[in-house]
Amino acid sequence: MKTASKVFIILSMVIVALAAILTLSIFGSFGYAVCSETLEKDPSSGLSAQQLFTFAMVGISVIYAFAIASVEIVGAIALKKLNTATSKDQLVGIGVCTLIFCSLIGGILMLCLTDADLKQA
Repeated sequence: MKTASKVFIILSMVIVALAAILTLSIFGSFGYAVCSETLEKDPSSGLSAQQLFTFAMVGISVIYAFAIASVEIVGAIALKKLNTATSKDQLVGIGVCTLIFCSLIGGILMLCLTDADLKQA
């Protein structure tokens, strides 16, 4: 179960990073056109399409940066704890954090580990 937990944590870390890259690239491709169309319908905002696109892109990038950082940091700490833990009690806190911030399945598997699982290579 220790290996399965590691696999799900790593998968979660990779999927979040790829999803962020894909979303930002799609928004980058179509976002400017959407901003231009929005401003054509309501030009009263006083912003140019480029300014609106820039504000939207920065906002989305900041949100994704926090999401990626939380998953990557908690995932890295969880992987390190899984390698060094000798008892189940050492994994409870990071297991709950992994469950919330990183990987649902990986966190559940971490919380279900026994001391015998941790003593195996």
